[in-house]
Amino acid sequence: MPTLHRQFLWFVGLFSNLGEPAGENARQFYALCTALRAARAPLEETQAKAEDTTEAVPATIKALYATSIPDKHFNNETYGLFKAKAEFDAIKNTLKTTKATDGRLVYKRIPETPTKKPAETALQRLYDETTNLVEQANDKIKAIKAKHKKAEEQLSEAEGGHSKPTKLTEGDFSPRQSGCNPATDNNGKQTLAQALVCICSGNTDGNNICGNTVGDTSYGTGGTPADAATLYANLAKQCKQPNTLKANIQVLTAALGAVQAVIGNAAFTGHTNTGTYVIGNGAAAHCNGNDSKTTCIDYTKLVTNGDLADVAWIHNLQEATANIEEGKKLQAELYNLRMAIKQNENLAWKIRDTADIVAAVPRQTTPTQQQKITEIDCENHKTNTTCTTDNNCKWEEEKDGKGECKPKTRKENTATGTGEGAAGTDGKTNSTGSNSFVINKAPLLLAFLLF
Repeated sequence: MPTLHRQFLWFVGLFSNLGEPAGENARQFYALCTALRAARAPLEETQAKAEDTTEAVPATIKALYATSIPDKHFNNETYGLFKAKAEFDAIKNTLKTTKATDGRLVYKRIPETPTKKPAETALQRLYDETTNLVEQANDKIKAIKAKHKKAEEQLSEAEGGHSKPTKLTEGDFSPRQSGCNPATDNNGKQTLAQALVCICSGNTDGNNICGNTVGDTSYGTGGTPADAATLYANLAKQCKQPNTLKANIQVLTAALGAVQAVIGNAAFTGHTNTGTYVIGNGAAAHCNGNDSKTTCIDYTKLVTNGDLADVAWIHNLQEATANIEEGKKLQAELYNLRMAIKQNENLAWKIRDTADIVAAVPRQTTPTQQQKITEIDCENHKTNTTCTTDNNCKWEEEKDGKGECKPKTRKENTATGTGEGAAGTDGKTNSTGSNSFVINKAPLLLAFLLF
């Protein structure tokens, strides 16, 4: 918003500093000058910057995926994401040589634990998702380039009809008769350059008609393309180009507004619409350049449906504005894609770190191992009193007050099937220890990070 405010003040200052310059068409000249400056200005650096670099899947994601490759496959020539030996060898070397400042490996391989396979699956899925984001981002970059290229071409065409900035010669102008009264059937040039020479030269009273020292008598009635080219070279110098001016939406919109404000000459008598589409002052019936009143340009024959976009250079400026605006929208979408790619890179580290955390948790003992431990514990109790204080043991009385401390009978699980608690299902020991949940639910924990 501050930038827009400064640009607005710049345009206000442009006109307010003029005061009341000499010349009947001075106001029109400076409006067209504003449009010419905008047409010659480069795009903003921030607009073009998005085109500099294409996207790629971060090398970190590939390297972290490689840390999850099973040991038995790590010495293969290819595996998983790595379809070529050279690519696989390169990533192995990355794992081997990339170290932190303290000398430790950055990409330490995941131990052969139950968490390794889910980590591999999660990282491969993340790689595939990131690849899709990268493809979308590169498509956006191509689209932004196309929009900016088209905008630059249209701006150049607005000035002189060329898709690239070109020094204008007599071939870029029309004779006065057709150039200042353009129509679809007379090939009159429809450029800013042509409009400027039409309003700034007449046989009589042409000198200074567009301001102090701006305008002459060279391109009046019977003026030739060569006359126009020479005159334009002088006029263009009067439209000094600010070094800091950039062709952005605000600048182009302001330029179009300035032009629209000077189109129309109520005193013109050449048409029933009283000069609605004439640029220039004076109660004239045509724009042949005989005197100051006829030093004008008449677009009536082009604007058939009341749309100023029927005039080529106005259409060029409008289209350039639209393309720049579309480019900015694409840049916002590209930014979001780049942030998503970065987030996936961070997520890859979380998956890798989670695999390490889960692998470090001590494994829970199996029911058989637990039974043996309990038997040993109970055998240590030699009296009824000490035996029964242990919740896992019971006293079995024998003769003469003697007995034996044995484990309590464990109710066997005889359920069948594959559901929770079914016989033969390993790892369903979530109620026997705090660590078993972490270990046996590791795949779910890793998968959760992807959703």
